[in-house]
Amino acid sequence: MTTKKDGAGGIVGNMNLGYVRDCVSGGKIVSLTGNYVGGIAGISDSLISSSWSKCELVGNSYVGGIAGSGYEVLNSYTMPKIISDGAYQGAIVGVMQEDGTVSNNFFISDTLGGIDSISYSEKAEPMNYDALTSVEHLPDIFKKLAISFVIDDIVVKEFEVNYGDKIEKSLFPDIPNDANNYTRWDASEYDLIFFDQIITAEYSPYVTTLESYNLRNENTPIILVEGKFKQDERLYIENKSIDGDTEETWTISIPQDGNEYHLIRYLPNTQKNIDIMVLENGK
Repeated sequence: MTTKKDGAGGIVGNMNLGYVRDCVSGGKIVSLTGNYVGGIAGISDSLISSSWSKCELVGNSYVGGIAGSGYEVLNSYTMPKIISDGAYQGAIVGVMQEDGTVSNNFFISDTLGGIDSISYSEKAEPMNYDALTSVEHLPDIFKKLAISFVIDDIVVKEFEVNYGDKIEKSLFPDIPNDANNYTRWDASEYDLIFFDQIITAEYSPYVTTLESYNLRNENTPIILVEGKFKQDERLYIENKSIDGDTEETWTISIPQDGNEYHLIRYLPNTQKNIDIMVLENGK
């Protein structure tokens, strides 16, 4: 769910009257420019009780796993992921209203506090995942974590994993080849999974020329290598010349890019009587 205004919630946006009880909320809730984002309610002036939230929450300020702003929050559980640079963030409530009541709420998070970044015993306190799984009437969305692989906004594969698992490399689907770009997933098999995750295919243009950090006359690379390289790959060369020798000797380490041959451009230390020799496979 996405909105531009204040008061984005998984069950209600802005609740002035009535109450919420025994509700379950999941998914992603986003306020593009507003405040007060909550897994159950964006802003609640009344009771939220015995409810469950496992949401990714995105907003400016006043962001909470149950409510962005709450008045009475009781007996609820949340497993939030909060993306916000603003103030008043909490795994249970971003901020409690004056004279409000909060009691017996629990959350799963290693980075968040219960209310405005602070946890409170018997009010808004953390628990571990194993303890959560033993809670009576635990909703199914808490029992497994959903993994989705997306290419060009299309879901190409979905499955579930256990909390804290790694995704085996064999489970990553292939990304179609692109002649002008190299592709990779924005997650790896080494990542531990603690929340539902959307893994997206990234396309980056190839770097067609790598240059050495070793410079001639302090401004021009000594070696250039042409190919189809990834953005973070580097060309490494090492000077093997012997002091006093008129010859200059370099070893070159070229990243693997699938090409058997590469065009190498070399800037010599002189413009006269140049002989260039390449040592490869002992010859």
